[in-house]
Amino acid sequence: MLPRFRARLVGNGMERVVFDRLLEYCVDAGLVAAGGKQRTDSTHVVSSVRDLNRLELAGESVRAALEALSVAAPDWLARAVDVPEFAHRYGPRVDSWKLPGSKVKRDQLSQVYGQDALRLCRAAWSPAAPAWLREIGAVDIMRQVLVQTYTVRTSSRGKNGDPVHDHAPHPTPTTPGLGLTDLPANGDTVLVAGDGGLIGSYAAREYTRLGWTVHGVSRRALDDAPWQHHSVDLLDAESATTGLAGLGDVTHLVFAAYIERPTDAELIEVNDALLRNTLDALRAAGAPLRHVTLYQGGKAYGHHLGYFTTQAKESDPRLVAPHFYSTQEDLLRQAAAERGFAFTALRPEGVTGYATGNPMNLLLVIGIHAAICKELGLPMRFPGTRAAYDVLYQTTDAELLARATVWAGSAGTAADQVFNVISARSGGQAEAGPGRPGRRPRHPGSRSPYLDTYLRPCTVDLPASPAAFTVPGARR
Repeated sequence: MLPRFRARLVGNGMERVVFDRLLEYCVDAGLVAAGGKQRTDSTHVVSSVRDLNRLELAGESVRAALEALSVAAPDWLARAVDVPEFAHRYGPRVDSWKLPGSKVKRDQLSQVYGQDALRLCRAAWSPAAPAWLREIGAVDIMRQVLVQTYTVRTSSRGKNGDPVHDHAPHPTPTTPGLGLTDLPANGDTVLVAGDGGLIGSYAAREYTRLGWTVHGVSRRALDDAPWQHHSVDLLDAESATTGLAGLGDVTHLVFAAYIERPTDAELIEVNDALLRNTLDALRAAGAPLRHVTLYQGGKAYGHHLGYFTTQAKESDPRLVAPHFYSTQEDLLRQAAAERGFAFTALRPEGVTGYATGNPMNLLLVIGIHAAICKELGLPMRFPGTRAAYDVLYQTTDAELLARATVWAGSAGTAADQVFNVISARSGGQAEAGPGRPGRRPRHPGSRSPYLDTYLRPCTVDLPASPAAFTVPGARR
């Protein structure tokens, strides 16, 4: 009856009438009062909704896995968990509308969901469990949700503790790691995938400078590269296996290969294939791989989707929307666990440097704009939109990123971690905007500090200590 009533209301456009009548009744009864405008996109509203969604997702992933296991392996499930207790907890659907109103109780509930998920994962991934249990879709999704939204803390005695939501504070490591000014020379053998690009070429050059044996791979030929370059199509699995067959001495992989595509689905397909084919080719070659460095960026925090929380931290929850950063990281984590190597994901932003034949370089675009303005005798004005002029932006010097890459592959504290790598912050109106005492707002068309930043020589003062690279990052 009720669904039919709702359908009639919507079909005749009467839902607003019912709402207005209900609102009038509530006002007359003194239940609601007139108020001002409320921004539903404000930070605290978005944050609260996100926390509720994450809590519902955590509980629902456990419930779905339990339902699948109760059908596929009821006997195993009865031995693995306390079925009556789990049935009581996960019998009804987890609904964000019915979650506890108290933050303390919600945090306690999130701990329970995390502990249950961890218990199921440990049971399903134990050597005694049938391997096919881990291939059940709901079980794998539960594992992904656990990895993406929880951190398993380790006690001072080296014992794994309870899973904690990633928004909880992390302890700062006491081991400082390897400094960027004290990088290892005369090391092992490194393969740089994508050595023709901006990031890859700087990484290969830095390893070469330090005396490592360096191999580079990309589709196009690099005749003047001071390292051993291999022209291989990594998108083709057979070509990758054949082209990298002679690299059986590679101990480190720096993965900077990338292919642009118009949609997220296509980006995931091609870029996952690049990484998968490279890892499989090195395994086929018998390479004793010890470490892989993977590059991500600001899209890991959702800056391509609109407003996002700043300061963006490595421990921030993963985006719900699919992105190849996430799928590549999952692929790499699984391969690292199976094959026994470590990895580090670095997240630069707006990488700037010198590279030929590479249009994905903000410094190159600004240089071309400056040259055109000079040739035409025009003042160098900011060429973008007002929104771009007002926004704060961050950049990463390619040389700094290259040195961070060498550090990540050599420092034990960087193993299986994620790090933001940022050189400096620059901005237009936002650097001298309203609300800042003693500063006069600038307007489009005037000389912008945004451009002044980039017109200086492309050099970066390296930090005296590696503190910026020893913050905890990846989820364990």
